[in-house]
Amino acid sequence: MIMNKKFSCRALAQTLVMVSLTIITNASYALTDMNGKSTTIDAHTAKGQWSVVTIWASTCTICHQSIGEIETFKKRFPQAKVFGVSTDGPLGKAEAQGFIKQLGLSFPNLLGSYMEVSDYIYRHAGESLMGTPTLLLYNPQGKLLAVQPGPVSANELIGFIQKQTPETK
Repeated sequence: MIMNKKFSCRALAQTLVMVSLTIITNASYALTDMNGKSTTIDAHTAKGQWSVVTIWASTCTICHQSIGEIETFKKRFPQAKVFGVSTDGPLGKAEAQGFIKQLGLSFPNLLGSYMEVSDYIYRHAGESLMGTPTLLLYNPQGKLLAVQPGPVSANELIGFIQKQTPETK
């Protein structure tokens, strides 16, 4: 009986935390940085330059295999702002930090729940998050141009951006 009571209290506490976070963050799609400071995806998209957001999860095998392409893109296309969003949620912060450290990610990363990120994408692109990895691409005017589920190579990303950018003579 004591064990069930402990489990029930723990489950209730976790549920209350998740409900509270949903209520607090849903209006503005607030996420947190890895230091626990509230922020949003929109606050990190750069005006005047391309912004690339890679959405990942620490348990995603494809994310482990493909996020190196985002690092390569960042080095080859330094004029773009790059950042990541982990869908591990507040309770998965340690796992997200381990993923960042293990893979040596040099770009900033935010933390949010899968549902919160999916809701953001739905409200901005009319579609739900299909899974991880997913890439969001914003033009220099801050407009969301692409939501691409699955791995994307640095060459594909650079090629897409170059096709969107008028040539200057």
